[in-house]
Amino acid sequence: MTVLLIRHAQSVNNSLPEEQRSDDPGLTELGRDQARRLAARLAEWQPERLLTSAFRRTLETTSPVAQATGLTPELVVDLHEQGGCQAGPSPEVYQGCPGMTRDEIVSEFGDWTLPDSIDQDGWWKCRRWERPDEAEERARLVAGELVEQFGDVSTRVAVITHGMFKPILISALLGRPFIGNEWLGDLHNTSVAQLQLSAAGVVLESYNDTGHLSPELLTG
Repeated sequence: MTVLLIRHAQSVNNSLPEEQRSDDPGLTELGRDQARRLAARLAEWQPERLLTSAFRRTLETTSPVAQATGLTPELVVDLHEQGGCQAGPSPEVYQGCPGMTRDEIVSEFGDWTLPDSIDQDGWWKCRRWERPDEAEERARLVAGELVEQFGDVSTRVAVITHGMFKPILISALLGRPFIGNEWLGDLHNTSVAQLQLSAAGVVLESYNDTGHLSPELLTG
């Protein structure tokens, strides 16, 4: 199995200082261009499944990919960014927000595959901030589900997630701790990590691949 782990395109928050950021921003115009370039590249790679987190920035990154590949995106709540959907400049004052509701997602993006947990109370449901150790545990669960579902098949899966969660998930797939051992570097928007999963183990073949972006579109 090949897993393509992808950071979303540049969001409005990525272009702002922390004190001006919102709980669930969309993409910038530059980010939309990045997403289109990503979509063209993924169409060449021909993934057979397309998974995405439920944040608006990942959904807006996923939309052109779905159009280019003909795949129906599958929303996986546990692919969300570390911390969850929060308003405020820092964890000390974060307030949990609902995230997009089922009707909002369907209205804006179409009839994608949504879990029953995404309802009219949103996908995050105003829960508290998720601690880093909780994100690492979540990553281990997601990694286990990916290996169990796809590890023994030849399916190529594209997974659109987030800049903080992606290295945590890669560490979990490789069976390495992340907290206190942050060994993977920073990521550009829409960068692709390619991993091979099999019964014999997991191999990380690339981490921050931005071959689809021209230099002026590189953002981190």
